[in-house]
Amino acid sequence: MLTYTPRRLRSFARTTGVLDQMGLNVVDARLITSANGFSLETYEVLEDNGAVIADAARVQEIERGLWRALKQVGRFTTRRDAAGAAPGSHVLDAHPSKLQRRQPQRTDDFGN
Repeated sequence: MLTYTPRRLRSFARTTGVLDQMGLNVVDARLITSANGFSLETYEVLEDNGAVIADAARVQEIERGLWRALKQVGRFTTRRDAAGAAPGSHVLDAHPSKLQRRQPQRTDDFGN
């Protein structure tokens, strides 16, 4: 999964929080900031049971959840905007509500 957004406070935390709430495991994530004020974030995600996300409806559900979360960060431009379609920029609350994290399925005891 890839996001390319204007740099905003907590966008990485917001994205990983949403993925967690949707029952997904982030197995790899990378964040690159650019000099032009944008952030490129890539995520490798699997279902909670370790399965690859193959269902098109599930992919759309994930996209909608991320879209809603990222819109809350502030002004955001979609790929459609870049292609010349109707503007889709939004100015929303820059102080989002807290995310509730899931309990981990397992915990490792590194003390032994």
